[in-house]
Amino acid sequence: MSGASCDISETSSSIPVPSQPVLLFMLIAYPILTIVGSIGNLLSAFILHPFRTHVSGHVYLACLAIFDTLSLIFNLISFWNMLILKRFLIEKNDLQAVHDIDRLFGSKGVCEIRVYLSFTVRMWSVWTVVILTTERFLLILFPLRFQKFLSPKVAWITIGCSTFLIGLISLPWLFSFSYVAQKDCSTAEASGSSISLCKPEFTFLVCRVIEIPLMTLIPGIILLVENMKISATLSDRRRMWLRVTNHRENSLRKVSASNVSTDSHAFEPGNLMAQSHIEARRSERQLTIRLFLVSMVFWVLSVPSFIMIATQTILELTGYRQVYLSWPMADAYYISTFLFILNLSINFIIYCAVGSTFRKAFRALITCHWKQFTRLRDIICRDLVELTEHSDAPEHVVQRVQRMDEERPRQADGCNNELQLKSLTITQRSCTRKPSRCNSFALRRNKPVSL
Repeated sequence: MSGASCDISETSSSIPVPSQPVLLFMLIAYPILTIVGSIGNLLSAFILHPFRTHVSGHVYLACLAIFDTLSLIFNLISFWNMLILKRFLIEKNDLQAVHDIDRLFGSKGVCEIRVYLSFTVRMWSVWTVVILTTERFLLILFPLRFQKFLSPKVAWITIGCSTFLIGLISLPWLFSFSYVAQKDCSTAEASGSSISLCKPEFTFLVCRVIEIPLMTLIPGIILLVENMKISATLSDRRRMWLRVTNHRENSLRKVSASNVSTDSHAFEPGNLMAQSHIEARRSERQLTIRLFLVSMVFWVLSVPSFIMIATQTILELTGYRQVYLSWPMADAYYISTFLFILNLSINFIIYCAVGSTFRKAFRALITCHWKQFTRLRDIICRDLVELTEHSDAPEHVVQRVQRMDEERPRQADGCNNELQLKSLTITQRSCTRKPSRCNSFALRRNKPVSL
């Protein structure tokens, strides 16, 4: 049986028809971006090590990396395979390959599971970004009240509950299809047989309508409001910190000129007490900025895709289905989907751009320096929390600790023996490196300060 005798009207009537340049670009770039993004996401999850970290934000970022990887894989199967590759094969008149795709991915059972998992993992990614942004938003607005919730245990419980709830909400996708019989043209031997292909029913449109607020309106509004408040708060705190710093420097100049106290150097920026305060203030913003960038990039790159999905659903419900199946709406749909896939692949680049410790850990991993990688990942998972309480340490603090480890051996007898290494602060950790400095600081700390 020749391929021309096969009827593909049922399979091609619902596929958007983009322009040829857009189709070729998506055909080549989509799988490449999926492979690169999946590798980057898995590396991010491995470096952040959510099962050992003491930072709740790292749990959310690692889970986001896993969800993004799953979303990339299922979008490759559902979107690229069923829309892009299939449309390309139809234009090439390779009907046997078209029916092979229909038989493998559009048959009964496979179709429902494929669509269910595609929309479920996408919603996992969306709401994980909302959760991590909300956590940082509440921490900034109510730091004293919300501090006790910043633990990996709470993060795991939150992720588990949201994952389970989204899985239940997405169950109607499993009952959204009917089946039509189509002649099987996959092989010459199967020319007399037929296969059952899934066809969207009214329930599918209802799910698309429900998807609009759950994946577009509500997450978009939440992220926009919270990110605006976070950026405004960080800007206000930066201005306040600069004013306080300038006032302190002016006060130090006056104290130094009048020689009122011999202990005035205790408030200089180079002093351990002042330095720890500066580092604590900076470290408060470190993880916030990282999560803020992830959230903003997600919002910018994902909103076009969600808008196009909502537009398609509205056009189909109002009887204008052919509008989004043809140019230019088809081109806009494919490009917006590519931007969404780019968002799923770009977080690893953000982590490398923001954190030098993450970059060094990645470099040590790919160059097989296992001891250095283990030490750097331990800094990410544990030491950053120990250096500053309940927050990430800034990168220059991590670099200073690394230089201390490389330049001088550990001298455990430098400070008091009763200090527990497990709860070292910045000042105490510096004391283990410099015994004389620790003793002099302890003496100065016991003296009354006169201004």
